[in-house]
Amino acid sequence: MRYRVAASAISTSDTSAWTVLVDGDAASGDGAHPSLSRRDGTHADGSPRFVPVDADGDGLTDAFSRSGLTLSYGLDVTRGDATVSLSNGVTAQAFVEGTDTLTCW
Repeated sequence: MRYRVAASAISTSDTSAWTVLVDGDAASGDGAHPSLSRRDGTHADGSPRFVPVDADGDGLTDAFSRSGLTLSYGLDVTRGDATVSLSNGVTAQAFVEGTDTLTCW
């Protein structure tokens, strides 16, 4: 998982200057893994029930999903025996009327 801040458009053609947040290791399972889920009612005990999101239909849980003006994300970041789940979303605050192009999150 890498991070980059810039005052203008960010290119993905060269990520060597990006900051590494999590350096994944497939052999150990370390790294960031897609874990997007959505709330789907509640269990009998009243606790929230969440179901995995497979927005593209490939049978795998996704990291990102867009619905209308909302972009949601979900990641599990694993390092050794510790896993931290990150999930949230953003709603576009500005866009061009009459187009599907989102211009400002």
